[in-house]
Parts: sequence; C-alpha cells; structure tokens
Amino acid sequence: MGVDSSDRVTPTSLEERIELVGKLYKQVLKRSELRDELFAQVSKQTRNNPDRQYLIRAWELMYLCASCMPPSKDIGGFLSEYVHNVAHNVNTDPDIQALALNTLNALKHSVKAGPRHTIPVREEIEALLIGKKLTTIVFFLDETFEEITYGMTTTVADAVEASCSSFKAAWRRSCSQSL
Repeated sequence: MGVDSSDRVTPTSLEERIELVGKLYKQVLKRSELRDELFAQVSKQTRNNPDRQYLIRAWELMYLCASCMPPSKDIGGFLSEYVHNVAHNVNTDPDIQALALNTLNALKHSVKAGPRHTIPVREEIEALLIGKKLTTIVFFLDETFEEITYGMTTTVADAVEASCSSFKAAWRRSCSQSL
C-alpha cells in the first residue's frame, strides 16, 4: 500500500501543492461522480502506508477534500467512521491524529452545508494547508465594521452567527456601562 520507494520524487513545494489541489477541485467540484472515487482513493492511501511523509500528505489531501465537499451518503458513513477511529486512536501518530480530527470536523461541516459552489481560491487552500484562518472586514450601514475570521468551510450562516455573537457582547457592554 502507498507509494513504492522506487517511485519517489522530489517533495513538492507548497506552491505546487496549492496548484495541484486547485486543479483537483476544478474537476471534482464540477463532477459529483468523482467525489466518492477521490475519497475512496485518498482513504486507501491513508491505510497502512509505511511512509510517514506520504501518509501525512494523504491526510492533508483528505482534509482538503472534506473541507470543500461531502462524500455521498453511500460512503459517507464508512468514511466518517474510519476518520473518527483514526482521530480518536491513542496509538495514532499525533500529526496524523490532528489531521484526522480536522478532517472529521470538516466532514461534519461539509455534510451539513453541502459542496461548495465555487472553487476555493489560492489563499483559502494555502490557509488550510498551513493551518491559519483568514480574515475579512465587514462594513455596516451605521459606519461600524467587524473583522470576521473564516476558513474554507465557513458559510454565510457561520459568519452571521459570529457577527451576532459579537454584537450581543458589544450591546451588553454598552448597556451595562449606561446603567
């Protein structure tokens, strides 16, 4: 299982990985029948892969896929159970366990929200790969603004909920100061 050591190539740079994932998204987001095949092939690479480097890359790809699209109901249960078992296995390598946990959370989110309708941009892919959140500033009609953090799985509903929570906290502070 995994990649034969005689087939080793030079590790790809972050830029190359982002470009490859972008190309993958273009094909898979357009053609839903490829999603399950992609999940099946990537999960196959995460099982009993003796090369830690390739195992980490396979889990990164699984995380990227789960962040952008759900598997079908046909394999969704199997995939979720498998990822859950890896994420919660005490004998799993900590780096793999972290990626599996991120993948599990992304799967839950994408199953609920459905596949993305737009292809993620380079910055979103990079942020997911390096583990950072993106931010944007939302301006309101009353000339106030709010900085919102988001990631590839953030939906408009998530952003609205975060803004509402922030407004409630600001409103409570304002009300308590005026009393």
